[in-house]
Formats: sequence, structure tokens, C-alpha cells
Amino acid sequence: MDDPDRPPPSALVGRSASVDLVRSFVTGVGRAGGALLLTGEPGVGKSVVLEVAVGTAAAAGFRVLRGGGAQFETEVGFSTLHQLLLPVRDGLDALADGPRDALAAALGLGGAASGGDTLAVSAAALALLHHAARQGPLLLAVDDAHWADRSSARVLAFVARRLAGSRIGLIAAARSGTDSLLAHAGLAHHDLRPLDRDAAAELLHRRFPVLTAPVRRRVLAEAQGNPLALLELPVTMTQAQRLAVEPLPAVLPLSSRLQLLFAERIRTLPPVTRRLLLLAALDGTGDLRVLDTAARRGTWLDSFAPAERDHLARVDLGARRVVFRHPLIGAAVVELATAAERRRAHTALAEVLVDDPERRAWHLAEAVVGADEEVASLLVLAAHRTLHRGDAVRAVQTLLKAAERRRAHAALAEVLVDDPERRAWHLAEAVVGADEEVASLLVLAAHRTLHRGDAVRAVQTLLKAAELSPHGADRARRLAAAAHLGADAAGRLRSVPEYLAQARSADPDAGTSLEVAVAAAYHLLNGEGDVATAHLVLVRAVENAIEDAGDEAATGGTARDAIDEALYTLMLVCHFSGRDEPWRAFERALSRLGPGVRAVLSVSSSLYARPVRAGAAELDRLESLVAGLDTEVDPVHIVRVGIAAFYVDRLDGCREALRRVVRDGRGGGAATSAVNALLMLCHDAFLDGRWDEARRTAEEGVTWGRTLGYELIALPGLYCLALVAAVRGDEEATRTLTEEMTAWAAPRGVTMLEHFACRVRGLAALGRDDYEEAYRQATAISPAGQLVAHAPVALGMALDLVEAAVRSGRQADAEAHVAAVQQAEVFRLRPRLALIADGAAGVAASGPDPRRAEQHFDRALAVPDAALYPFEHARVQLAYGAHLRRTRAMHASRRQLTAALRTFTRLGARPWADRAEQELRVSGLTHRSATDGGAAPLSAQEYRIASLAASGLTNKQIATRLHLSPRTVSSHLYRVFPKLGIGTRAALRDALANTTAPEDRRPG
Repeated sequence: MDDPDRPPPSALVGRSASVDLVRSFVTGVGRAGGALLLTGEPGVGKSVVLEVAVGTAAAAGFRVLRGGGAQFETEVGFSTLHQLLLPVRDGLDALADGPRDALAAALGLGGAASGGDTLAVSAAALALLHHAARQGPLLLAVDDAHWADRSSARVLAFVARRLAGSRIGLIAAARSGTDSLLAHAGLAHHDLRPLDRDAAAELLHRRFPVLTAPVRRRVLAEAQGNPLALLELPVTMTQAQRLAVEPLPAVLPLSSRLQLLFAERIRTLPPVTRRLLLLAALDGTGDLRVLDTAARRGTWLDSFAPAERDHLARVDLGARRVVFRHPLIGAAVVELATAAERRRAHTALAEVLVDDPERRAWHLAEAVVGADEEVASLLVLAAHRTLHRGDAVRAVQTLLKAAERRRAHAALAEVLVDDPERRAWHLAEAVVGADEEVASLLVLAAHRTLHRGDAVRAVQTLLKAAELSPHGADRARRLAAAAHLGADAAGRLRSVPEYLAQARSADPDAGTSLEVAVAAAYHLLNGEGDVATAHLVLVRAVENAIEDAGDEAATGGTARDAIDEALYTLMLVCHFSGRDEPWRAFERALSRLGPGVRAVLSVSSSLYARPVRAGAAELDRLESLVAGLDTEVDPVHIVRVGIAAFYVDRLDGCREALRRVVRDGRGGGAATSAVNALLMLCHDAFLDGRWDEARRTAEEGVTWGRTLGYELIALPGLYCLALVAAVRGDEEATRTLTEEMTAWAAPRGVTMLEHFACRVRGLAALGRDDYEEAYRQATAISPAGQLVAHAPVALGMALDLVEAAVRSGRQADAEAHVAAVQQAEVFRLRPRLALIADGAAGVAASGPDPRRAEQHFDRALAVPDAALYPFEHARVQLAYGAHLRRTRAMHASRRQLTAALRTFTRLGARPWADRAEQELRVSGLTHRSATDGGAAPLSAQEYRIASLAASGLTNKQIATRLHLSPRTVSSHLYRVFPKLGIGTRAALRDALANTTAPEDRRPG
């Protein structure tokens, strides 16, 4: 029945076919009635799909009558029917006396007793429903129909078979394999199958995004596509188990909801059958020989039969295995068994497994009560065997079982001297109370873990280090570091206040700590968007830290690492501020540190703050960082290099590394890094002309980021969506998206996002030929003739500003801006920027100096790799083609315009394609010839006639030369013009220049 935790229909995963089916069913019911039975195993989602039908019916104006079976009411006659018909009981008075009394008595509403005449009750119920349907269509929704009492089930089966031609529908949900009367009523039915692997993985990720990959694989294997299992199995796990810090048990415990799926079926089995199922579940291998020996009965198959009849398990004699119908059944059997029953089963299995000492030791350990030295010794031997087989996790579990936890961890720590990360963790579990030495080892282990790419594990390690720190200041510092790393990489922004509260509790003076300031500022920036406060907090903390650290800050060490991390966060704050003043404090701090800052911080400080001033040296350093991404696994480092590459068009070199980060995040790894990577990949796809992919990637990044609470990180994804909408001419989406960006950014002083919105609005204005608006938006970012240092988006929109200036009559502004662009070295070092720079120069010169304009356009289109940026490349071709048309170079003009139109059409850039097509029409060439790849195929005769016509001959002269009649020539030319996409004889020469001459197939 109703479930407050049930996801809405829009959130269903992997059920699109079922949702479409029930919605179509409801639509059909409104016209001609009908019945549908939904079936499936427990937990597969029948009730959720039933809710879709109910919601669809209610939205369509149906009256919905709801009811359902209940396990404890299966013997109460007409209980389900009573739920369904009670809302329409007022219609009883419209029935004849006999049917009315029979139905009223069945529903407990008075009337003469009918002697339990089900047929009379059924006919009366059908009549009552027909009466109710006079006011509008009616839908009966019955959940858990397998538990409906038999008298109600008979009535519903009777009614369901007689709904054709009415406006009444019945939809019921029942478990597969149950003895429900509705299942035998001949109704149309839809069987819900378990989710496929991809859908199951998506559902699990949506509900539990931070599960580590091994835990995720275990849950997927146990759930086998059962949606309820996917949503409930992780609920019983501890946070450490979800993050794979602690190992999972051999049999995953079930939540109370999962136990209920099978509890009643298991409890009704004979005790001997339950014992056999328990042996099979605890054995875990399904080996029939083990069960045969442990059961100690040659006839145990007879005792197992009730479980087979109830579809809980089956015996595959051919494969010699016992197979549970679903892994959850085995887990439920274990959960429902008493401690004594489990111990007896483990003892029986241990007696069987004399040839398997590892498994035997485990079963003995589960069977004994209290301490047992003999069993402990067996477990120690088993642990060594397990470790030699390469299963260290299982070895840890075995040692923990063998002895007290601390002794086991200490023993392993002695072994793992060559594995400092695992050694630190085992030492942490072995010590009693706080221990600074172990805490320091854990901090080092956390850094190693992060550099290996496991940000989630690194956060857990820092938290453990904080827990073991004996001094409050150290504990606070490590808690803050975990908070920052968790927010920066692992998707734990919402945990920052909790960790910082713990830090202040550990050390009342923690507010002065650099680590606390960094975590607090990061939360302020990404959660609240409070740029001003985040800047103030960081500047104070960084200046104090540099002063306190003294020489260490200049030469290196842990203090320098903390300051570098703080400076990176401060740089982000300055970047999003989009203004000059906040950068001054950052630049002062950077200069005080001198040389030796981390490479990614050094490069980013140049390319974030002032990419317009970037030269070959900065780009060479960036290239070194990009080249190192091939083998890099640290998601934080990969993302930071990618962001540095963003404004100078080097994301293509980061593409594969960023995709690895996304895959890691989807698998339960560094979620924040994955969101950042997605939002860079969407812009990379946009520049590359893969606009549909850009939109999909941006939507995923925005949704994921907002789910985790990262509003600021999500907004650059809206920028990409807005760019796609603008260049494709979707004015409404452009307006909505830019208003959303500015509504959030403006009151918070996040000027960078306002610049993004201006860029989008300017592009949209150019697309609709509104050059005044385009100029206003472009100069709101960077005035004409200037390239503002702290507005990096100004680089990519130089062509926008120049085109808007020229088209709005501001020639001097256009020339001034071209001069500013030509002075910036970076425009000569990157293909897209070089294309934009020369394209803008061509646009600015197209009026005053046509010859100079052509040189600029030719140089722009000749830039190596310029065509890798198809939209900008086509814009330059469009501008060049328009310029050539104005100078009457029609043939060259059509070549450029045709190429531009093809690109715009392929991209879906409708406003720009319309402009190119308009320019082509003015030149005498139509859209068809441009988009079909030039001239349409001509026959040999048509080509000869067209060539002669293009040379200036009249139809009569052509006819004389080819020994044809003038009328035949005219007919050929009538067919040639539309094939070439032209409308005038004067356009023939240029059109034929784009057409390959066909072979002359006339006999020799």
C-alpha cells in the first residue's frame, strides 16, 4: 500500500516501458474499460508502478477507488471489497432490492443476509460500479492482491471479466507464484522483471552516491536487480562499511523491510526445511555434497520440497547445487534463525569441511560460545593461508575473529612494513586511546591515498588521524583538513559545519587555524556563494600563517603545503569574484612566498587571474602539467590542471583524465571532482561541436552538483546549457538560464557568473541581428579596446565584440579592440584564439580596407587546427563570405558561405544557418545546393548544355551546336536550375564550378 519513502514516478529508473504501459492502459480504460494485472517478485516495484496508474488516472479526471489485501485479513470475508466500494456506497439506493441487500450485507452495511451468495454480490458490485461511472471514468486500484480474501478476489475476478465497453478499469498488483484468484482470471497481465545491470547501478548511485566501488558491486550482486533490495541493503551498513574501511560480513544483514518480503513464507515452512535452508545459506557455496552430509539424512530432499514448492529455492541435481531463487532469501533465512539454530548449523558444517581448514575454522568460530583457544589457533592458521592466497581483507577478518582486535591489528602492522598506508590503519586499530605517532602516520597515509586517487579513503584516514590526536589543536587541524578535502573532492560539502563544530569543540582557538579557515571559506563559497566573507576569512588566515611560518613557508615543509592549499582556495574565491581588488591580497601573499609554489598553483595563478597576459612560458608549464595527466590518478590534481587549461583552450589534452575522474565518481569515488570534471567536459564538447553531448554532460553535472549541495560548482554547467540554447536560437531557454545565473550571482557579488550570462546574451543577440544589445553585453565584460585581466571570458568573445561594434556603426571601437587583441601574445599561441583574433581583424577591416580584410580572413582560416573549433571557424567563414559578396567576388563568396552553412546546419545553429542561407540567396545560390554538398548530379547531356549556357550561348546557339531543338535545350535547362539550386542563368558558372563533370556514357 502507500509508502512515504516511495520515489515519485518521475524518479523511476529502468521502468519506462512499464510506466508507458500503465499510462496507455489508463487512457484506454477511459474509452472502453479493461483490467490489468501487474505481477513480479517481492520488492520489484509493483506498488510503485501501480501508483503511476493511480496518478495518471487522477490527473485525467478519473475517480479512483483504492483497496488492497492484508496478510492478517485473508480470512475476513469481503474485507478488500469493503475498502474499494465504501466510497461509492451512496449508490446502493439505485440498485434493486435484492442486489442492494446482498451487497450491503457483504459490506457490513446492513441489509438481509444473502447466505454468502458470491454470484449475487458480484452482480451487485458490478451494477454499483456502472452506476458510479455515470459521473465519469472510474479506476479500481488493488495492491497486494495476493493477500485479498478469497470472497473479494472472486468478486473482483467476476467484475474484471465484464468491464469491456464500460468506462471502468481495474488494475491490481500481485506477487508472482502466489495462488491468487486474479492470476487465474484470464486478465491481461504485465510481469515486472528485475532491473538490468545499468538501471540497477543508476538507482543505487542516485540513492547512495558515496558507496565505494567494491561495496557497490557487492550490493548489485546481492540485490540482482531488485529495487527494494538496492535501496535497503546499504541502510544496514555502517558508514565505514559503505566506504570499504571496514569489511562487509559474509551474509549482508537485511533491513526490517527486506525481512518482511520473505518472512511469512519462511516462517510457515516445516522446521526441518528451515534447517536445511539455513545450512545452505551459511555454507554459501551451494554444493549439494556439503548439504547432503550436513543434513545426515538420505531423504533430506523430501524435507526440502516445501521450499521448492514455495519457490524459495531449488535443487539442481544435474549441477549438484542448491540455488536460492534470490540471494535475499538466504539472507532472510539467516536473519530469522535463532542464535542457537545458527550455532548448530555452523557446527554441522564444520564437521563436514574437514578438507577445507579455512572454511571449517570460520564455522567453528561461529559455533562456539565465548573464548576458545583451539578455535582461535585454527583461525590464525586460516588467516595465514588466506593472506598467502592474496585475500588480505579476508585475512584481517579471520585474525579479528581469532583474537582481540588490537592484537590482530598489531600483528598485521608488523607484517606490512612495506605498505605504510595499510600499516598505519592497523596501528590505528591496535592502539588504546590517543597516539600522536600513529596519528601522524595516518596523515601521511591520507596524502598517499589521495595521490593514489582514492579521495574518499583519504578523508576517512584524516578523520581517524583526528580521532587519535592527543592534542586539541592537532585534532582540530586534522578535522578541518578532512572537512576541506571531503568538500573539495568527495562530495561532502554538507559535512563541513559538523566537522568544524567538532574542531572548535576540540580546540576553542581553532578559528585561527589555517585549515579551519580554508574549510570554512570553501563552504561559504560553494554552499552560500558568500564571496566577500570567504575572501576575508582566507586573507586573514593566509597572512597570519605566512607570518607565523617564517622561513618554513618560503622553503617548504608541511606549513608551506597548508599555505599553498589555502592560496588555491583563495584563488578560486578571487576568480569567481570577477573583480580586480580581491586579487591584490592573493598576489601579495604569493609574492611573499617567493618561488617554489606548487606547479599547478603557479600556473593557475597566471591563467586564472590574467590569461590575457599569458605567454609562451606559462603555456609551456601548462603543457608539462597536461602531459603528466596520462598517468595521474589524483582526482583533485587532474581537476585543477583541467581548470587551468580551460580558458586557454587546452581541455582536449585533459579529456581522457577528466573522463577517468567522472568514472571514479560514478563508482563511489571523488564525487566533487567528478562534478567539476563533468562541467569541464561539457565545455570541451561545446567547443568541439558536440553540442548534444555538451547538453547531456552539463545536465548531469548540474543535477549531481546540486544534489550534493554545490550550487556554485553547478552554475558553470548552466552556462554551458545557456551557450547551447543561445547558438541554437532557443530564446526562451537562453533567457531562463541566464536569469537563473544572474539571480543567484548578482546579490552575492559573484561577478564571474554575471560575465558568463553577458557572454550568452551577447551571442543570442548576434544570432538575431540585434547588434546594439550584443555590443552592450560584450562591453559589460570588457570595454572596447581593453582586455580586462580578471575577466578571462573576454578572450573568447573578442570576435563577438568586434562584430557587434562594426554592425552597430562603432568602427573606431572595433579597431581599438582588434589592436588590443593583437598586442596579447596568448592570441598567437592557441589555435582558437588565433582564429578569433584574425577573424575579428577581418571583420573590422572589411569596410575600410577590403584587401586587408581578405588577408586577415585567409590567415584566420589557415590557422593549424582552427577547424577543430567548428562554430568559430564557421563564423569566420560566414563573415568572410559576406565580405566577398559585398566586393562582388561571388564565386569565392559562395564557397565560404556554403561551407559555413553546412557546419551551422550540422551543429543545429539555426540563427547562424539562416544568416548564411540569406547571404547565399543574395549571391544567387539557394539553400539546397549549399546543404546538399554543392551541385546536384547532372547527366552528361545536362552538363554539356549547362556549360554552354554558362559560356554565354543562347538556347538557339546551343541547339545548333548540339543538333537539338531549342525547345529540348530549354527543357534541359529547366531541369538543371533546381538541380544546381540556382534561380538565374548568371549563376550557372559558379554553380558548375562546384560540380564534378559526369562521364559521357554515349556510345563511341
